[in-house]
Amino acid sequence: MKLQLRAPVAEFFGTFGLVLSASTAGTLASLGEPIGPLLDGLFSGIAVVAMILIFGKASGAHINPAVSVAMVRAGKLKKGQLPGYLLAQFSGAILASVVIRNLFPNAPSIGMNLPGSLGTFGSMWLEVLLTTILVGVIFWIIDQRWAVGPVPAIVIGLTVTAEVALAGSWSGASMNPARSFGPALVSTLVSGDLQDLQMVWIYFVGPVAGGLLAVTVCRIRKD
Repeated sequence: MKLQLRAPVAEFFGTFGLVLSASTAGTLASLGEPIGPLLDGLFSGIAVVAMILIFGKASGAHINPAVSVAMVRAGKLKKGQLPGYLLAQFSGAILASVVIRNLFPNAPSIGMNLPGSLGTFGSMWLEVLLTTILVGVIFWIIDQRWAVGPVPAIVIGLTVTAEVALAGSWSGASMNPARSFGPALVSTLVSGDLQDLQMVWIYFVGPVAGGLLAVTVCRIRKD
């Protein structure tokens, strides 16, 4: 039983850490702090590096439902494990959002992902592309024999940093359904305004489709 719970517990705390850090950047920006694109990316990227180094051996440190779904499709995660991973990831994201809201009760936003300059459908398609790149990098780096120790974590973290910094203003650059759902749900529960949840579908459809597309591309490359 302890071994069965180890991976979901790791995913819970890993996603909690990621969302806590990533949402803090958006929260501080909403309060007028000078959080530029690069710093915004670093809040997410450094958290990804840290969570992979801490929890990678326990669960693989997916900390992202889109990654877990892609891992199942690629045969790297058993289907029976997926519900536990997803429950842990969304729960960790929600708890992180509750913590952020209580730490910054006067903040106009707690780091929700919202469509940027590309609009609704443009943002969704960009999320597909961004997640395809991210998951493709993950599959590529974990298959490299030379990528040992902290190297995979650093490569994946740098990818997240670059994508958030470059595309955050265009689509929100979530690439992660849990990271988007947690802040949106908590904001809705606090404000009672369902508008905060209306755009979340973008960050489910885009990242999951992108993750599955990355699996297909990786298979073609190997063939």
